[in-house]
Amino acid sequence: MTRGSQPMAGSAGDGELAGTAQLRAEIERTRRDLGDTVAALAAKTDVKTRARESADRVRADMSARSRRMAQGAREAPKVPMIAVGVAGLAAAALVAGLRMKAGRQPASRRRLMPGRRQASRWWPVRG
Repeated sequence: MTRGSQPMAGSAGDGELAGTAQLRAEIERTRRDLGDTVAALAAKTDVKTRARESADRVRADMSARSRRMAQGAREAPKVPMIAVGVAGLAAAALVAGLRMKAGRQPASRRRLMPGRRQASRWWPVRG
């Protein structure tokens, strides 16, 4: 059967026409698939675009992480920091109390009287 000829009705030409249409449809599908494959390969070889996309992806990830961390910091309970402050004050009071109980003055007081030596375990008064 040639290109311009018409198949005869009721002959084997109807089956050939259906087979030809199927072949044409399959060729079109193959061409589309091949075009998609070529486009995908071209995208993979475009290093500049891939680097830009990767940088955008990393930037978005880091931005999301920083937002999550900031949100977590805002929602974090303040009780532990208060407890640390109270514990620090208690420790300072304990140390000051023990020093006073031992009969020693704090170092800040000793510096106020430089001409006079105080009696202590380390500096006995002679004289």
